[in-house]
Amino acid sequence: MPGERILQGIEDIGVYINQERLEEVLAEYIVLRDAVDEKIEALLPKAWKGGKINLNSPKQLATLLFDDLRLPVIELTDTGARSTGKSTLLHLVDLHEMPRLILERRKYDKAIVGFLVPWKEYLKRDGRLHSTYNIAKTATGRLSAEDPNLQQVPRDENVRNLVAAPKGKVFIEADYSQIELRAAAFIANATSMKECYRRGEDLHRKTGARVANIDPKDLTKELRTKAKAVNFGFLYGMWWKSFKSYAFDSYGVVVTDREAEAARNTYFELYPELVKWHERQKDEAHRTKCVHTATGRIRHLPDIDSPDKDLRGKAERQAINTPVQSFASDITILAMILIDRNIKRLYKGRAYLVGQVHDAIMVEADEEVGRDVALMVKKCMESVPVVLEKYFGVKLDLPIVAEVEMGEAWGIGKIIE
Repeated sequence: MPGERILQGIEDIGVYINQERLEEVLAEYIVLRDAVDEKIEALLPKAWKGGKINLNSPKQLATLLFDDLRLPVIELTDTGARSTGKSTLLHLVDLHEMPRLILERRKYDKAIVGFLVPWKEYLKRDGRLHSTYNIAKTATGRLSAEDPNLQQVPRDENVRNLVAAPKGKVFIEADYSQIELRAAAFIANATSMKECYRRGEDLHRKTGARVANIDPKDLTKELRTKAKAVNFGFLYGMWWKSFKSYAFDSYGVVVTDREAEAARNTYFELYPELVKWHERQKDEAHRTKCVHTATGRIRHLPDIDSPDKDLRGKAERQAINTPVQSFASDITILAMILIDRNIKRLYKGRAYLVGQVHDAIMVEADEEVGRDVALMVKKCMESVPVVLEKYFGVKLDLPIVAEVEMGEAWGIGKIIE
């Protein structure tokens, strides 16, 4: 209930949007999309020219790519149709210009249709977006949002930077560092992971160095990106064949069969407790038909004994990832409660919680108190273990760290130390 009341306040206040910049980005993206359409038109076979193709139609697009342009079929959809999704197009970009242009067009079209135009309508009331947050809707226990959903905003700086602070205010974004990995390390009692965090080290660097068999100080930016794919891919037990697609789709990392299998073996040699944890979670799910989280949530898993192997496998994966995702979300909600109480006690009328996106918390504050508020936010987020022990009897035996940025808008702030 404390969390629900805070979310009601966030909904009422809303996040400020730079409307002048929104109009500029919208106009710019429409021009860019039209330019891409012209390039696509020039490459189309004669039968498709003159606006005869609907690029949003998977069926027509499949005909163009695989029949007319004779590109290889990469994967099929669940219904057996030839896939034209992002993963397929990414695999085809080196073979023909068309897949790259379609991906580029989708980027602009998604921003225009999914965010920029709808936001203009939402903003007519008071120049702010008032999302509706749901604290008890998702099966995992994570927060969700809608009308509009800020949690789905793409990692496009031109779109994200529109979420800003009005004149005389600053925008503060506070994000937990690797919170799901930290939560998993605690729940699985993964000693080597916990020790890494206790020493203040970067787990991605540790994993990357081991997988690449090099000294951690020699890890390049590209190898660290690969390490992120390894950490988040195998954390929940992903098989190496699935990891190949995951690494490419999510991080743009190309991995061979041999590299994927070796990375998986190395990962579980480095963090062997994760394998035992996976088995414990599956056993609990089969025994109780549900899974429990550290803070007391229960997720029922009716498909855990399904004769359908796919449904049964999905339920087993849910038994593993739900406790982690739920715990990470509860940590964030508890942090919001602490922040809200301190804002009302110390900065009433001068700072506000205005949004939440996964593990990140958004705050708006007067310029003159901005830095003080940012430091308070960081302190509150890193103090959640005290609350967990006091109210839930959960003794978190590793630190949680918040990275706080302050500036004019989302994604362009400077880190506050």
